[in-house]
Amino acid sequence: MDTERLIGADARWLIDGDKQDLARITSLATLPATERNALLAEFAAAAESGGTREAHLLALALGALGHHESAISVLRTLLDGHPDLLSARLNLAVLFQLIDLPAVALEELERVVADAEAGPLKTLAGDRLRHLRDWQAAESARIRFQQVRLAALRERDQYGESGAADLHDLGSLLLTLAGEPSSPVSLPEAVTVLERARAAAPENPQVLEKLTVAYSVTGRDDEASAVLRTLEEIAPHSPELDRARLSGPSAAATRAFGLRKLLLLDEVARSGGPSPATVEAIRELVKKLPDSPDYKAMLMFSVWVSGDLEEALRLADELTLIEDIPHNIHFNVAQVYWAAGRREEAERHLSAAEETALDDSDRADVTALRELLEGGDRAG
Repeated sequence: MDTERLIGADARWLIDGDKQDLARITSLATLPATERNALLAEFAAAAESGGTREAHLLALALGALGHHESAISVLRTLLDGHPDLLSARLNLAVLFQLIDLPAVALEELERVVADAEAGPLKTLAGDRLRHLRDWQAAESARIRFQQVRLAALRERDQYGESGAADLHDLGSLLLTLAGEPSSPVSLPEAVTVLERARAAAPENPQVLEKLTVAYSVTGRDDEASAVLRTLEEIAPHSPELDRARLSGPSAAATRAFGLRKLLLLDEVARSGGPSPATVEAIRELVKKLPDSPDYKAMLMFSVWVSGDLEEALRLADELTLIEDIPHNIHFNVAQVYWAAGRREEAERHLSAAEETALDDSDRADVTALRELLEGGDRAG
């Protein structure tokens, strides 16, 4: 993501006080690894024994090195204890934009604008909020244009007029739009068309590269590896092969989805429950990967803790139709069914959570949950 284009000209980290510390943070990425690690350890040690400023500096250091998940975690903890630390909230908004959660970033910016007194900080927050809204409007217009092109390609395909090149173009566009949070296109649709494109042109390296990405993001790792082996035979200088040799097939795209998932999980688990933007972001991920039980379970839990038991029950019923769901999904489905008074189904999933537990810690969690739920009934 192009941060300059998204946030505007001023995308700097912000912290009160000594500019020398900020200069050290901005220089981190350019330092040799040994010096970089030593400086990061220095920030971590200071945060452990220091106060809010030291924790804020650690978060910025982590963010500057691309450790966005850790940086957000530090800032969230800091803001839980000091919700009026508005410079930290501004930096949190930058991090959410960097991981492609602009709606969550917008909530943080709106809060800074609402809470800040008149002055430079309020002006800066207002400027960034305006830039973000402008960017969202521009993105919506861009996606609408791509949707028009997509409709034309789909129509051509429906009439049986798609050749190998058309299928490549359609699959490529579907894959691009599947990565856009505000687009209705799903990843399985992109995979289906790219598989057809491969059948029409088995040795087209561009099709194979895109199919590798699609398989990887949807968790079909064995198929991604098989396509990579074919790609190595027919196009040994493919950029996708170079990326795979360094960090695994389509690592960047896979990490992007995975990081969003982890951070949204953290947002759901926050005290007070997830914000409306967080719930909507999870809903968009479910649209992208409709066959993923993990994302559907995240949505079920987030709408439940937000007070929508009816939708949570609908999602729980859908999840129970999936074979071989893991421990954590049984664990959460049991809570939703118990809250709805459907005790027999809740008990069945509590037992399944025990059976699918990976270790003693998982089994202890199920025991504690059962005691909590039954204790709540007795208290009621």
